[in-house]
Amino acid sequence: MAKGIGKYNFSSHISLKAVVVVFRDILLKNWLQRKKIMKETDKNSIEEKKIFSGELALVLGLLINSFSITLYAKSDVGMTTISLIAYVLSLISFISLGTWSYIIQCFMVVVLVVLLKKVKPGYIISFALAVIYGMLIDFFYLFVIKLPDTMLLHALYYLSGFCGLAFGTTLLFKCRIPVLPFDTFTREVSIHFNISYRKIRTCFDISFLICSALLGLYYMGSLKGIGVGTVINSAFMGMAVSKISDLLDKKYCFKPNITRLGQLSD
Repeated sequence: MAKGIGKYNFSSHISLKAVVVVFRDILLKNWLQRKKIMKETDKNSIEEKKIFSGELALVLGLLINSFSITLYAKSDVGMTTISLIAYVLSLISFISLGTWSYIIQCFMVVVLVVLLKKVKPGYIISFALAVIYGMLIDFFYLFVIKLPDTMLLHALYYLSGFCGLAFGTTLLFKCRIPVLPFDTFTREVSIHFNISYRKIRTCFDISFLICSALLGLYYMGSLKGIGVGTVINSAFMGMAVSKISDLLDKKYCFKPNITRLGQLSD
């Protein structure tokens, strides 16, 4: 007698084709179920994440980073490579650290426009952010410069500056809005000339380091601004930013409230 399993009837002579069809349907059904579960899981994980305003991330990133740079300067342990030239120039001239910072970064925007022979709206925003960033540095430095000076406190200033800079930099990367000129410059040049971002960033770090060293030796007879903190920052800042980024990604989804701002960063 024939026995029935589901919609398939098997006689004593079971055909190989029928067996294949049965197993195919079973596997297909299981695959569809797994796919449905995975899709629901992904949907739930996205819904569980909180939306973090890109504009808020940008403002917080600028505030935290500008304050952190003043802590680096106060610690006298060693500046970041990006801020080195501005810091050394501020020591050998009457122009402040924040002013030199936005002069250099705005100059980078001009060079970028000359190299690429075009102007994007995002460049204009980066230009404006550089000015705001420099002004914030000068504002915070008015208060930070008055902090007490001891070896232990200087180490604490540096550690606080490092942690703050790592967090602030992560927020600026996540905000999905045009950021400071240095990052805009390296990204755009990398894309336009088809050179890896890592190579361009390394070249900039080395160039800033050499120029700062030459300026310091020529005008002050010392490597002012270059210290163990500079080495620590170069070696571990990328790792710190990556770790913080992973932690934020687990809980937050960064998205600008003004969609047009997000499009300007592309």
